[in-house]
Amino acid sequence: MTLDDVATTAAFVTASSFAISRSGQAMASETHEDRFSRGLEMLRRIGGENFDGPINALAETSADLSRFTVEYPYGDVLSRPGLDLPLRQLCTVSMLLADGSAQPQLKFHIAGFLNAGGTPEAIVQLLFVSVAVLGFPATVNAVGIVRSVFAERELAFQPLKPATGDGAGRGWAGREMLERLVAGDAQGYFDRFAGTAPDLVQLSIDFGFGEALARDGLDYKAKLLAIIAMLAATGNRADALHLHLAGAIANGVTREEIIELLIQLSVYRGFPSALNAFSVARSVFALGVQTLQVDIPAPVDTESRSDRLERGNAVLAKSSAASGDAVGP
Repeated sequence: MTLDDVATTAAFVTASSFAISRSGQAMASETHEDRFSRGLEMLRRIGGENFDGPINALAETSADLSRFTVEYPYGDVLSRPGLDLPLRQLCTVSMLLADGSAQPQLKFHIAGFLNAGGTPEAIVQLLFVSVAVLGFPATVNAVGIVRSVFAERELAFQPLKPATGDGAGRGWAGREMLERLVAGDAQGYFDRFAGTAPDLVQLSIDFGFGEALARDGLDYKAKLLAIIAMLAATGNRADALHLHLAGAIANGVTREEIIELLIQLSVYRGFPSALNAFSVARSVFALGVQTLQVDIPAPVDTESRSDRLERGNAVLAKSSAASGDAVGP
């Protein structure tokens, strides 16, 4: 174990100390049966009909792994206080979107979000967050899964109404959203690539913040925690994770809520991802509430949405016209 590993482990222990003082003594005295029973009840709430089907199938190969899957994720973690179940499930879906290779689990937890009281609209709005944070391929791949869940449940879901306006003011909307979702030294972050790709800075603000993340439909706590879940689950995003953790703290998300999310990360992306994210969170907690530090030139009038759509359609026709159906939802 290196010194960095020791420091990261210490960060996990320090950040989690509030949880240990709250519930650790009680959990230490519980039996396997207690944890399994509590986990099975939580799995029932999330899984709905045939909630134990996957666990029973897993038990045919490994009874211990089947038991662990109930005890730890559902009995130890998802049953904890600190985040309500729909918000926990939204964070789980966010982590699995970032994974990109766990489609059966993504489908299960999208359905679990609905079982826990979440709305179809919130899932669709989460896809816009995913576009900004994870990119288009991961998001488009998930669209088909979302549609299949809605179809299987026979949901009378109405497509979201398109954005109104001509889209020319997205630069200003992006600056406003940047102030709602980010805190700390964003200028230093942007400066790292502004010299090589200055247009990328403006595009990230115009589109990422000004269009994808500026949408209504998710409250700010849900949006901030979803972004943190995606970045932490992806890994190797320490700078962006730091800025969004600081933004969450500056906008009223509590330290305890963040810690609950990162404990949950140990279930869906493993302990290394959780420990790395806790190390970043510890540095943010030490700084306290931060203000946004950024000096981006005022946006100029941009093209209208119809102009960009026309240009995009032309490029799409040249590059992907014959294969469009293969990559669509």
